[in-house]
Amino acid sequence: MKFLLSIVLFWVVALASCQDISAQIKIVPKERLDSVACPPLSPDAARLRLDRTTVLLGELSSDGPVSKVLLKISNSGDKDLKISRITTTCSCVAALSDRLVIKPGEIANLRVSFNPRGHIGFQKYRVHVYTDGNRNPSAILNLEAHVTK
Repeated sequence: MKFLLSIVLFWVVALASCQDISAQIKIVPKERLDSVACPPLSPDAARLRLDRTTVLLGELSSDGPVSKVLLKISNSGDKDLKISRITTTCSCVAALSDRLVIKPGEIANLRVSFNPRGHIGFQKYRVHVYTDGNRNPSAILNLEAHVTK
């Protein structure tokens, strides 16, 4: 009797869980995913320049120190550029500019640091620099490292 009851209970649970799965899955178009991973640059991208767009940190230890890089940001335009915000794709990466307004022809420093603690294997992150309230970033920095135990 218990065996028969357990079989009936199994089928009731199995049939109850067989709902329309399409209501639970939201399909996101590939173009939308690509635009989040690599957003298009704003019109100010022609004026704001990073001295490098990719930084290879090499092999790091996960219990090692924070890795720091200093980059140069220049304004090749003819009017002031105001850095409105700097974002990163991971909380393990921090980026800070020493100036929020870069005059034409001037250079500012961008300090980027990566904390490898808790990240094992190949790591790739991005730093997005936004100017003058633009919706899209004006510069993107790719940061790559291979973290070992």
